[in-house]
Amino acid sequence: MAKCKLCGEEKVLRDSHILPEFIFKPLYDSIHRFHVISTIPHDKNRIFQKGIREELLCKDCEQIFSKYERYASIVFNKSENINVHRINNEYHFSGIRYDLFKLFQLSILWRIGISKCPGFEKIDIGPHEQKIRTMLINENPGKYFEYGTIIIALIGENKLLNGLIITPEQFKHDGFTFIRVVFAGYIWLFIVSSHSSRFPFKEYFLSEKDELIIQVRNAENMKFIRKFARNLYDLGKLEEYNLLIA
Repeated sequence: MAKCKLCGEEKVLRDSHILPEFIFKPLYDSIHRFHVISTIPHDKNRIFQKGIREELLCKDCEQIFSKYERYASIVFNKSENINVHRINNEYHFSGIRYDLFKLFQLSILWRIGISKCPGFEKIDIGPHEQKIRTMLINENPGKYFEYGTIIIALIGENKLLNGLIITPEQFKHDGFTFIRVVFAGYIWLFIVSSHSSRFPFKEYFLSEKDELIIQVRNAENMKFIRKFARNLYDLGKLEEYNLLIA
């Protein structure tokens, strides 16, 4: 028994996913294992049978987040009423339910911000933690620019790199705080700033008209991914430098 991090009630806590379970499916082998490679020099590569988890939520709050995750999987599978067409290097989505998908984004950002799991513990969203928690409790997605998120599809050899997960990094640029994480074949750039209404590229946020533009980028052209792969190769943890982006 402990306090649920979302509702604050004293309950039995679940082993909650920090990142949704559906993103780990491409990583599992035939006996439901996946490999974790650490950039820390003396850490050995490890094998896991479950995604990244931590005791955070009670059963009731888990079910709320599961609802958002189920809907996110529908969006990425382009099923139900989701329409997608490509214009140059952009995917244009329409028919996305703003409330459910925005709350999915907020739930990921909030869990990243409070997690103490290795690779997540250095992320600090400060006073935004409580504000996002309140939004999630009230199932309030907020305005489109509040904690807006830019999503970039990562392509390697003409396919989505949905088997790549890179733990979050927090940085500042042009006066805005960003949290960047890679999962499900996408770079997720969360803007965590009180003045996000002044962010210059808000057209890439999920809109309240149920529309979303996802940029398409070749992984080999992304500097931070090349640096990440090169670091692992130099540590002797990758057999080939291009393993992560092939």
